[in-house]
Amino acid sequence: MNRLLKIELRKIIHNRIFWFTIGGYIITLLLILLGMRHQIIKFNERLSEGTDGFIPLLPTEVYSFPHVWHNLAYVASFLMIFLAVVMVILVTNEFTYNTMRQNLLDGLSRTELVLSKFIDAIMLAFVATLFIFLFGVISGFVTTSNLEFGDIFSKIPYIGAYFLMVLGFLSFVMMLAFLIKKPALVLGALLLYNYFLEPILTRLVFDESFGNYFPMRSFGLLVEMPDIAIFSMFGAKPMFHGISPLYVGISCFYIAAFFGISYWVVKRRDL
Repeated sequence: MNRLLKIELRKIIHNRIFWFTIGGYIITLLLILLGMRHQIIKFNERLSEGTDGFIPLLPTEVYSFPHVWHNLAYVASFLMIFLAVVMVILVTNEFTYNTMRQNLLDGLSRTELVLSKFIDAIMLAFVATLFIFLFGVISGFVTTSNLEFGDIFSKIPYIGAYFLMVLGFLSFVMMLAFLIKKPALVLGALLLYNYFLEPILTRLVFDESFGNYFPMRSFGLLVEMPDIAIFSMFGAKPMFHGISPLYVGISCFYIAAFFGISYWVVKRRDL
C-alpha cells in the first residue's frame, strides 16, 4: 500500500492539470461560500434598516456551529464534478501514455493497478473533506456567538458523510474511466447518467422510494438539504432526516461494487 501511494504521489506532483483543477475546485467553492455569507449579511442589514423588530430571513447561523458542518457539506456536494475531472484524468492518462502496461512490466499486479487508482479517489476525497473541515472550523469560530464546546462537534458526522459521498462518486467515475478509457467520453457518460438517466429512472420510471437505491441518489442522501431559510426562499423543500445508516451501508456496497467492476475490467482487458 505504501509503495502504491508513493507511485501515485509521484505522478500527481508533476501533473499540472491535476493542480489546476484542484485549485479551480477550491477557489470556486471558496468564492461561493464567501459570496453566500456576504449576501446574507447584506440582506439582513437592508432588512434591519427597514423593519422594526428585525427578524432575519437568512440567518448567519448558516456558518455557525453546530450547523456549519451540514450546510458546508451540502453546498460542496454540487462541485464534485471538479473532482470527477481529476479522477478521469488520473485513470485515462494510464491508457493514453501506456503507463499501466509499463507498471505491469515493472511488477505491479492488476489488483494493485486498480487499488492505486482507488487510492487516488481516497486522496481526492480527503483533500476535499479537509478543505470543508478547515473552512468550517474558521467560519464556526468567527461567527458563532455564545460558543459551547458541545456545539462544535454535535453535527461533525456530516464531514464523514461528505467524505463517503465524494468517495462513492469518485469510485463510480473510476469505474467509468476503466470501462471507456477516453476522457471526453467518460465525462459525457457521467453527465448523461448523473443528470439525465438516473433522475429519469428515479422520478418517472420507478417509484421514488425505489429510486433512492440508485447509486448517485444514495450518495446524495448521505447529506440531504439542510432545513435553513436560504434554501426555502428559492422554493426548495428541505428533506432533512439526519444521516441514515441505511444509505451509509448502501454507499459502502456501491463503492465495493465499483471497485470490483473496475478490477474485473482490468483483469479481462488486454492492457
